[in-house]
Amino acid sequence: MGADDDDFFCLKSNISGRRMAVKLFSKDKALLQFHPVSFILQPGEVKAIRVWKLPKCPVTTHFDVAYREAAGELKDAKNAFLTMDGVEFLTIYIEDKLRVPKAPPVAFDKKEIVLAVGESKSLNIKNNGEDKYAVKAMVDEQFAKSYDVVPATILIESEKTGMITVTRKSSTPCDASLTLKLVEVTNYSLAIDDVAKNPEVVIALKCG
Repeated sequence: MGADDDDFFCLKSNISGRRMAVKLFSKDKALLQFHPVSFILQPGEVKAIRVWKLPKCPVTTHFDVAYREAAGELKDAKNAFLTMDGVEFLTIYIEDKLRVPKAPPVAFDKKEIVLAVGESKSLNIKNNGEDKYAVKAMVDEQFAKSYDVVPATILIESEKTGMITVTRKSSTPCDASLTLKLVEVTNYSLAIDDVAKNPEVVIALKCG
């Protein structure tokens, strides 16, 4: 979408026998508008939502689609979101029509870490993006007891650098992998454990 542009996207409920309450949120507030903002989605129903991007809205942005089951005889979808406990989210990204794709916003200062037994080294992580990112670090499950990773999860603000320290505790294995899951954290998406569908980076761990 370009500046001062509008478009439609559609949502369909594939959940049999259950109505879903849906509400749209944007971190850019009034600069990105929706109609309707909230609604009840019937099983199998397809709903078209108009999205209007105002001229001062950032070139690249996103919005969150919050949804949960519409319990009982609920008629006003807004009442389903008086509390956000148990609400699930779908994030929709908006790009400029002529925008050239850019590299991932999170950069690492090493592609591999060489460690002797008992040695510790740090991995610096720079967030070049506009939003906060969570980074979750995991060593291969079968080798997890051979390494300490501190912290295992780190939140990095926009334009800031975070650091993870890796310590080798055992002479075996000689080679392993440190997998780093990247999760964009928006105002309405603060959970960092559900990372299965998010980008990841693998750092090689080598013998010193």
